[in-house]
Amino acid sequence: MKRTGALAIGLATLAAVLAGPPGPVFAANPPYSVIDTATVSQHPGSIVHDPSTNRLYIACEGDNRISVRDAATGVETATIAVATAPSDLAIDPGAHKLYVVRANTNQVDVVSTVTNTVSSTVNVGTLPVSIAASPATDRVYVANAGDDTVSVIDTGTDSVTGTVPVGQQPVGIAVNSVTGRVYTANNGSGTISVINTATVTVVATIVPVAAPHSVAVDETADRLYASLGNSGAVAVINGVTNTVVQNVSVGGFRDRMAVDPAAQALYLTDESGGGVTVMDTGTLITSVVALGLIQHDVTVDPATQRAYVVSIPTNRLTVVAPLIAPAIGTQPASAHVVAGGTATFTVTATGSPAPAVQWEQSTDGVTWAPIGGAPSTTLSFTAALTDNGRQFRAVATNTVSSATSTAAQLLVSSPPAALAATGVNAVALAAWAMAIIAVGVVLAYAGRIPVRRRRGRVWPTA
Repeated sequence: MKRTGALAIGLATLAAVLAGPPGPVFAANPPYSVIDTATVSQHPGSIVHDPSTNRLYIACEGDNRISVRDAATGVETATIAVATAPSDLAIDPGAHKLYVVRANTNQVDVVSTVTNTVSSTVNVGTLPVSIAASPATDRVYVANAGDDTVSVIDTGTDSVTGTVPVGQQPVGIAVNSVTGRVYTANNGSGTISVINTATVTVVATIVPVAAPHSVAVDETADRLYASLGNSGAVAVINGVTNTVVQNVSVGGFRDRMAVDPAAQALYLTDESGGGVTVMDTGTLITSVVALGLIQHDVTVDPATQRAYVVSIPTNRLTVVAPLIAPAIGTQPASAHVVAGGTATFTVTATGSPAPAVQWEQSTDGVTWAPIGGAPSTTLSFTAALTDNGRQFRAVATNTVSSATSTAAQLLVSSPPAALAATGVNAVALAAWAMAIIAVGVVLAYAGRIPVRRRRGRVWPTA
């Protein structure tokens, strides 16, 4: 009886640890949504973002190539051919290099992101699975699941400078360049190895409650996250003490992750076909973006707060972002022009998705009418006398809501009557007059216009 009771208590304790707080806590604050999708090549298994060029690199194992895409539009701009199936990627923006793990080859290709060609190939350990770059230290780290090691690549020479034994079957790897630590998710031994990048040795071993599948680092908070596969949990680990501080239950089969430190968001893919889970790293509250398909990898762009998710079965790229209401930044300024001149008003607006800007005009500041033409942050047109006194404002709109700028007034002056009668362009005449004045100033300084003094004043001579 005592043994049965102890066993029951132990199982209950384990269940509570796995669950973390009482049940998963879901909230949509801010709400997240799919803002764009695109079709990619066969079997997109890995994706990285290059912040220096705002490009996405997608490893397409099915047709042995890397798809290069504009992150803003999702449009493919180039392809990079590799010898065999690319399975994982890491980017070094400063060195303009992309590192490509090729499945079942024990090799890593080095790709120039300038020429989009393979520049060299590096031999690493047995069965490399995961790769991570540390641009700050000019190193790339490769987790080799076949021989339980990590290969260290010098990005200056693109050669292996060290090999570190870790736990069994390392299938995930992440780097904290700030603290000089590398973490491996050892699925075979159910542990996480902590490597000191200075000594290139394992300095600690973390034992989560279930076998880890991947790891992700928040350098700002010095925190590590480990996805615990089909347990449906994520371990939150203190990077200073190397201890698990909480297990958060999110459900599904969690694999790859990506952290957006600026937005305090952790994105988790779900290989069981659910949605992308977004965890607030401050509160550990989660929200789910329903995709209805299996996701394999995710990368983030902190500058735009966008997450890019690839799905192997559907060959799809999905863009997820927080829904943020539009806000007006720079307000339009009032203007004064001569009839026939160009009136220009400019506004800036932020929001997610990026808001479209529609200009409106009014004669009384009460009733407003939209101005035709494509949405733009700049309104420019040839002013007529009938435009005098009109007011102009911009309305920024996205799927969340709208924001309206302050009104700017346009004053339009008549050109001199004599000039209007002759049809002389007032703007051109003003420029001509300024040129004459400038010539006079230059001649005066050159001493070609004699002057004489009278009672402390300077007078030009006749």
